[in-house]
Amino acid sequence: MLDNNLQPITLPQFRDIAIGEDGRITITPIGGEPGETVEAGFLGTTLAEGAALGKSEDGGIRLADGTLPVADQRSQILNGALETSNVNPVEELVDTLKRQREYELNVKLISIARDLDEAGASIMRMPN
Repeated sequence: MLDNNLQPITLPQFRDIAIGEDGRITITPIGGEPGETVEAGFLGTTLAEGAALGKSEDGGIRLADGTLPVADQRSQILNGALETSNVNPVEELVDTLKRQREYELNVKLISIARDLDEAGASIMRMPN
């Protein structure tokens, strides 16, 4: 995670953590009083609309020229929500089973064609 200056965030040991919509990270320190919160930093966000992004060798997201995108704190962070995928697992499972059946049918058809070919060849053989 990077902060709003695009530097790595290091957090001290904590008992509880919360991230606000604006990216503010607050923690409850291990040695602190219950309910005591300490601001630990901000999550850096960016709006990379229309930018060509790619994954760098270090695993980070970079612009096409290799530089970091500019931090832009206009984004909002949604707490407690799961990121949705563009893949429907049920549809993919059904498609996989369908392809498996088609493959098995093709293997069976090839086997039948080979048997018919052998039968036709044996009919055409001259007896000794």
